[in-house]
Amino acid sequence: SMRQLRHLFSVIALTRTGHHALCIMLLPFVLFSSSVFGADEEYSHHLGLSLTAASHDNESASGLVLEYSYRFADNLGLLLFAEEVSGDFDVQTIGAGIVRFFGSGFKIGGGIGVERKIEKDENLGLLHIGAGYDWHFGQISIGPIIAVDFIENNNDTYYLGVAMGYGLRLLTLTPPRAA
Repeated sequence: SMRQLRHLFSVIALTRTGHHALCIMLLPFVLFSSSVFGADEEYSHHLGLSLTAASHDNESASGLVLEYSYRFADNLGLLLFAEEVSGDFDVQTIGAGIVRFFGSGFKIGGGIGVERKIEKDENLGLLHIGAGYDWHFGQISIGPIIAVDFIENNNDTYYLGVAMGYGLRLLTLTPPRAA
């Protein structure tokens, strides 16, 4: 439909990379979450991997984004993201934020994080805003993403890419109630 096409072209992702730190951030959510959705097509946990093209200050690079989202309400979730960008510029980014899900597959969100400029050995704060559209095929999702990181030194970075994900329904740690 036309509405879905508009959403498709108005997408933004919530992502980034920082290898070991991301694993440490994800561990508590994976181990201690007790939220399980009842609907067959909805998963409270989602792991995503995105391939992006990045641009800033007339330079370009490619990126690999790892993200984890935990849907704590029908339309809201927590997002953790980490990204590795290399090319004309090399940065690593890590952050957290909130994502708003819409029933049509469209999502939009924002968060805060840190961008590490590898060549300059400096860390800068960032504000991340992104959107995306997911087509779901059972537990698998795929879709376009677009995002911008507003960096504290005004050297903003823009991203466009494709995201692939996998929904998880983890077992609850709460014992079943007696009848």
